[in-house]
Amino acid sequence: MKINRYFFSIIFFCIFLIPSLTNAQNFTGDDQKILELQDTRSLGEDRELLQYLKSDNDLVLHRTLTALANIQDTTAVAEVSGILSDRLITPVFRVKAAFVLGQLNSRRSVESLFKALENEQDKNVLSEIILSIGILGNETDLNRLLEYKSTYDEVNAALAMAISRFAYRKIININTVNKLKEFINSTDQWELMRSSSYAFARIPEKNLIEAARNEIIKLTQQDHPETRMWAYTALGRLKGADELKYLVEALSRESEWKIKVNILNAIGSTNKANISDSLLELLFNTAEQSNTSISLIALNVIGRLLDGFTMTDEIKNKVKDRLQWYFIPAKAVDWQVKSEAVKTYARIFKDEAKNELISYYSTTTNYDIKADIIRSLSYISDGLIYREVRDSISADVQRYNAQKNITSGEMISGDEMAKLYKAFVELVYNVSSKVDEENKNNIRLIFSEFLSSRNPAIVDLCLGALKDSMFAKYKDETSQILLFDYNDLQYPKDLDIMLMYIQTMGELKITKANDLLKKNLSSENYDIAKTSADALFIITGKNYEKKIKVKKYRTDFNWAFIESLMKRSVANIKTNRGIIKIQLEISNAPFTSQSFVKLADKHYFDNLIFHRVIPNFVIQGGDPTGTGFSGPGYSIRTEINQSGSFGPYVVGMASSGKDTEGSQFFITHSSQPHLDTKYTVFGKMIDGQQVVDEIQVGDFIESVSFSEK
Repeated sequence: MKINRYFFSIIFFCIFLIPSLTNAQNFTGDDQKILELQDTRSLGEDRELLQYLKSDNDLVLHRTLTALANIQDTTAVAEVSGILSDRLITPVFRVKAAFVLGQLNSRRSVESLFKALENEQDKNVLSEIILSIGILGNETDLNRLLEYKSTYDEVNAALAMAISRFAYRKIININTVNKLKEFINSTDQWELMRSSSYAFARIPEKNLIEAARNEIIKLTQQDHPETRMWAYTALGRLKGADELKYLVEALSRESEWKIKVNILNAIGSTNKANISDSLLELLFNTAEQSNTSISLIALNVIGRLLDGFTMTDEIKNKVKDRLQWYFIPAKAVDWQVKSEAVKTYARIFKDEAKNELISYYSTTTNYDIKADIIRSLSYISDGLIYREVRDSISADVQRYNAQKNITSGEMISGDEMAKLYKAFVELVYNVSSKVDEENKNNIRLIFSEFLSSRNPAIVDLCLGALKDSMFAKYKDETSQILLFDYNDLQYPKDLDIMLMYIQTMGELKITKANDLLKKNLSSENYDIAKTSADALFIITGKNYEKKIKVKKYRTDFNWAFIESLMKRSVANIKTNRGIIKIQLEISNAPFTSQSFVKLADKHYFDNLIFHRVIPNFVIQGGDPTGTGFSGPGYSIRTEINQSGSFGPYVVGMASSGKDTEGSQFFITHSSQPHLDTKYTVFGKMIDGQQVVDEIQVGDFIESVSFSEK
């Protein structure tokens, strides 16, 4: 695997400038106090954390600044700004201070950063200042930043990356494009070219980037693979015939699968007028390659291009034949690819596809494929298709229960049935706008019935559907169902579902839930209490947060255990595809590392699937239900740090927002700068990259063990 030089430069900076910080082998009393304040999101009594900023101990100062970045208390702006502006303080800590200000969302932070930008000379500090302005600044700040001139390529690379951060927040204009063009035409320095390419990839507006076509073409010709990869994404936004021709040639020229994924997605953005028989032939041939990720994207692109496109009879027959080839049971093709072919077939042919899809449903024995066939039937114009599907699933359930000798009477008798039911609920919701009022009511009753499934993904879909305005006239009945069902939920087993119910009660403004919600304020679980307080605020307009009895944060300050992790710092994740070895970031993410190891020691991750895989983005697992909705029954805090960049094969914690991490984790395929500072980095892969590249949805963890190296 080629080394990502940008990622390496960050590691070099962190290791060789602050070795005593990143390689700390124990946690002193000061370390522990600072980390405990960080984890409880508090500056402490009399703002004691800020006193540590005066420490002459480098490690203490490092930890204090990291804690402030995580706590994000904007009342600390003045103290952090003081460190940034103090030239007597070593640059490594001024860099850290600039990073912290980027996490303190305050106008004062931005002004402090600009003030420091005027006087600073150190290129590393300048780079971090600019990156932080990219996180917080508004359009006026963007234009102000674009006027900044630097002779350092590294600083200009940071400015290009800051532009990408503005673009991510939809703050962009033609001046940013001109600045990027200026960079590209003034140097061939790899890091500046790479950052400029990423910035172009984050700009969605065709009218802005078409002025930079020549520069984007130049970026596709650079040595660094990620520079080319992102440039192809930008080029695809131009959608023209010339761009398509260039992308098609690049698809044959490039060998790395990640770059091919971006090229294919760029091809999928072309104007439909550019579709030709030769293009489709190329895409079908690409889909038949051995790399599963490439096959999935190629088939998806075919569906995107031909959806709504008028084909000649000759092309239509060719497309049908090529896609129906995947329906043949004997074909040795991964089920994920067969499922993608199903979705593509339905998307293109819609009503014409009905008979073939139903026939394939009856012949395949793979329940993942069956589930995708069910979802794909939502393309059928007749909304009553849900009745046929319901009957087919009922027959499947009877056969399944007979084969497995299941007599429990549970709504969902196994994981395979859960896949079918989840797909059915999705289908029912998607066709609900196509049916008459009588069937809308039948569909509403289906959603109400499936609330009792206790499957988080299914319950979430049903609750979301019942909140739809089409069912508003049934609010009273829905309210009764929610209140009745909630009383049957068991804590902690059904925690995730309980939170969904509480949130829905608030959103529907169910006044009859007030007593239940007030009782929940005394819950031992903070999430239940807080979600109930939020629901009460929506219903009554009153703030009930002061009545919450339990502490906001669950803490686990087991320092002896955390220090023992230094001898168990390598996680060996054995999957059905092979072993992934991860170096845990114990010093930078001690509480996340502790939680991960404790769960693994309980065999929590054994046999859990990777439920989410997005080619050239991430693989994600760690959910005990395999749905993406569940966790260990508790949450931990986000642990960000200045060295925590999401380069290739970095391990991060999945979350639904700050401080909501549980057990789900992800591993990146390639650099993902837009994730920086938003998610906890708690590990970096040291072996098993090919395994990660091969993992697809449904692959699973066999076991997790730990070693010193």
